[in-house]
Amino acid sequence: MNWGIFLAQMIVTLIVALTGWFVAHALSAQRDVANERRKLRINYLVEAFRKLEKASGRLETGLIESALADIQLLGSPLQIEMAFDIMKSFNNQKPDAEMFEKLLENLRESIRLELKMESADKKIHFFRFIEKN
Repeated sequence: MNWGIFLAQMIVTLIVALTGWFVAHALSAQRDVANERRKLRINYLVEAFRKLEKASGRLETGLIESALADIQLLGSPLQIEMAFDIMKSFNNQKPDAEMFEKLLENLRESIRLELKMESADKKIHFFRFIEKN
């Protein structure tokens, strides 16, 4: 038995195994970070959607401020631009309800796309109970 060849084969096998383990670990870590980033983004955008929807028609400024901040943090470039447009409109006058609807529809589509759900083609409708005294 040639110990030199045997030792060389063992070293090559060990190097291949260790390299494979390191590569698999690195890829797994990257996947985990991407999944966590995706979860965080979806959670923030869902919460922003809920806040904007709740504030729509009621002009609850605290909810609107919080939702627009979340969108600036984790929204798409188009969503951030739409949020800026809403903010600018507050400087001039009360923002147009259509601006909120467009942003909500864009958020809904973005979230559904992230979750690999089919597109929702319907307009967003707001359902509110009104108490009569």
